[in-house]
Amino acid sequence: MDGGLEGDGDLDGEDGFGAAAARLRDYTQHANSAVLVEPATARALARFIGRGLTAGGLDAQEVERATELSGPELLRLAHRIR
Repeated sequence: MDGGLEGDGDLDGEDGFGAAAARLRDYTQHANSAVLVEPATARALARFIGRGLTAGGLDAQEVERATELSGPELLRLAHRIR
Protein backbone atom coordinates (compact mmCIF):
# COMPACT_ATOMS: atom_id res chain seq x y z
CA MET A 1 0.00 0.00 0.00
CA ASP A 2 1.22 3.51 -0.74
CA GLY A 3 -0.04 5.19 2.44
CA GLY A 4 -2.66 6.80 0.27
CA LEU A 5 -5.85 8.60 0.93
CA GLU A 6 -7.77 6.46 3.35
CA GLY A 7 -7.21 4.12 6.21
CA ASP A 8 -4.06 5.82 7.49
CA GLY A 9 -5.74 8.41 9.64
CA ASP A 10 -4.42 11.94 9.80
CA LEU A 11 -1.23 11.76 7.70
CA ASP A 12 -0.37 15.44 7.58
CA GLY A 13 -2.64 17.18 10.04
CA GLU A 14 -5.35 17.69 7.44
CA ASP A 15 -6.75 14.21 6.83
CA GLY A 16 -4.45 13.66 3.86
CA PHE A 17 -5.21 16.88 2.00
CA GLY A 18 -1.61 18.14 2.01
CA ALA A 19 -0.20 14.88 0.66
CA ALA A 20 -2.95 14.57 -1.95
CA ALA A 21 -2.52 18.18 -3.07
CA ALA A 22 1.25 17.79 -3.39
CA ARG A 23 0.95 14.59 -5.43
CA LEU A 24 -1.68 16.16 -7.69
CA ARG A 25 0.42 19.31 -8.16
CA ASP A 26 3.48 17.21 -9.04
CA TYR A 27 1.40 15.29 -11.59
CA THR A 28 -0.05 18.38 -13.27
CA GLN A 29 3.30 20.21 -13.23
CA HIS A 30 5.11 17.12 -14.58
CA ALA A 31 7.50 17.34 -11.65
CA ASN A 32 10.03 14.64 -10.95
CA SER A 33 8.78 12.96 -7.84
CA ALA A 34 9.74 9.95 -5.78
CA VAL A 35 6.16 8.70 -6.24
CA LEU A 36 4.83 7.87 -9.71
CA VAL A 37 1.28 9.11 -10.19
CA GLU A 38 -0.73 7.44 -12.93
CA PRO A 39 -3.62 9.25 -14.65
CA ALA A 40 -6.21 7.20 -12.78
CA THR A 41 -4.52 8.06 -9.48
CA ALA A 42 -4.47 11.76 -10.39
CA ARG A 43 -8.19 11.54 -11.14
CA ALA A 44 -8.79 9.90 -7.74
CA LEU A 45 -6.71 12.58 -5.99
CA ALA A 46 -8.71 15.32 -7.75
CA ARG A 47 -11.97 13.66 -6.72
CA PHE A 48 -10.75 13.31 -3.12
CA ILE A 49 -9.93 17.02 -2.97
CA GLY A 50 -13.19 17.88 -4.75
CA ARG A 51 -15.16 16.02 -2.08
CA GLY A 52 -13.40 18.12 0.55
CA LEU A 53 -14.53 21.26 -1.26
CA THR A 54 -18.10 20.01 -1.64
CA ALA A 55 -18.33 19.03 2.02
CA GLY A 56 -17.01 22.41 3.13
CA GLY A 57 -13.87 21.01 4.73
CA LEU A 58 -11.66 22.92 2.29
CA ASP A 59 -12.05 26.32 0.69
CA ALA A 60 -11.36 27.11 -2.94
CA GLN A 61 -8.42 29.44 -2.24
CA GLU A 62 -6.74 26.83 -0.05
CA VAL A 63 -7.13 24.21 -2.77
CA GLU A 64 -5.90 26.50 -5.53
CA ARG A 65 -2.88 27.53 -3.49
CA ALA A 66 -1.95 23.92 -2.66
CA THR A 67 -2.61 22.32 -6.07
CA GLU A 68 -1.99 25.29 -8.40
CA LEU A 69 -5.27 24.32 -10.10
CA SER A 70 -8.39 26.45 -10.43
CA GLY A 71 -11.76 24.98 -9.50
CA PRO A 72 -12.68 24.27 -13.14
CA GLU A 73 -9.27 22.69 -13.79
CA LEU A 74 -9.70 20.44 -10.76
CA LEU A 75 -13.17 19.39 -11.95
CA ARG A 76 -11.91 18.66 -15.45
CA LEU A 77 -9.17 16.46 -14.02
CA ALA A 78 -11.55 14.74 -11.60
CA HIS A 79 -14.07 13.93 -14.28
CA ARG A 80 -11.87 13.87 -17.38
CA ILE A 81 -13.80 16.69 -19.05
CA ARG A 82 -11.83 18.07 -21.97
